Amino acid sequence: MEDLLKIRNLKLYYRTRRGIVRAVDNVNFDLHRGETLAIVGESGCGKSSTAIAIVRILPRNIDTYEGEIILDGVDIMKMDDERFREEVAWRRISMVFQGAMNALNPVIKIGFQVAEPLIVHGKLSRGEAFDKARELLSLVGLPSFLAERYPHELSGGMKQRVIIAMALALNPEVVILDEPTSALDVITQANIMNLLKRLKREEGLSYIFITHDLALASELADTIIVMYGGKIVEYGTAEQVYLDPKHPYSQKLLASIPTLRTDKKLEFIPCAPPFLVAPPPGCRFHPRCLYAMPVCREKEPIIREIEKDRYVACWLYGG
Repeated sequence: MEDLLKIRNLKLYYRTRRGIVRAVDNVNFDLHRGETLAIVGESGCGKSSTAIAIVRILPRNIDTYEGEIILDGVDIMKMDDERFREEVAWRRISMVFQGAMNALNPVIKIGFQVAEPLIVHGKLSRGEAFDKARELLSLVGLPSFLAERYPHELSGGMKQRVIIAMALALNPEVVILDEPTSALDVITQANIMNLLKRLKREEGLSYIFITHDLALASELADTIIVMYGGKIVEYGTAEQVYLDPKHPYSQKLLASIPTLRTDKKLEFIPCAPPFLVAPPPGCRFHPRCLYAMPVCREKEPIIREIEKDRYVACWLYGG
């Protein structure tokens, strides 16, 4: 498959009163054209920070932001902010933010909020942008008359569809979905997932799907990245990771999910995720790992290919 996006040695550290938080620490992966890549892991593992690093929506307390983000052969990290906004942001890479309830301005009508990127970035007239906004609402399964409504008049699922419509406004190639179904009921979640599948099929979109819900990720993902403590610990196809997880952390995550067709005892991961201001030496998972060896406490494992398109960072596989 053709590579669309390559992430190389990406780092994003934050300054805090307690020290430097290593939120994204030397992350590498590829996104193929037309593929859905899911990034999964516990809260605080660096999933959302990876997303904001890619779309360059950075808070003010950044300490380190470096690496390569190569889009169709061009390293967009070398672009200045103005060029990035003009050529990449929302045009080629867009993002559906977590929590649609808080992402919409409560005092501005839906139509203008969808039309705004078309006016600012697409250089359309106000009338053209509003016509396109109505088309986008129809594309995501909403009646066009909702353009005249305010956010408080919409349900949670409708608001999420509006956010997806906004992300699609400039026909991007890559859409980053950050917990797109959080705070929604199960039926609405299923409807949103069906919408995302249809858009991927009909519009040829490539997704980076961020979630802590592995069961939900299995609905959409072609490739799975498992993150822990700001690092990738396992990376492979959905079939490889779900059917035969290699890293002890991946194994525990999957063992904590109830299944319909098997009667298994659910497991949990003891202790808490690492404090990323002062992460443990060696493998960051070793304080919670049942298979920890002396080397795990001393040296950090290197992520390596253990079989075709299957990568694991664990001393059980040679480190």
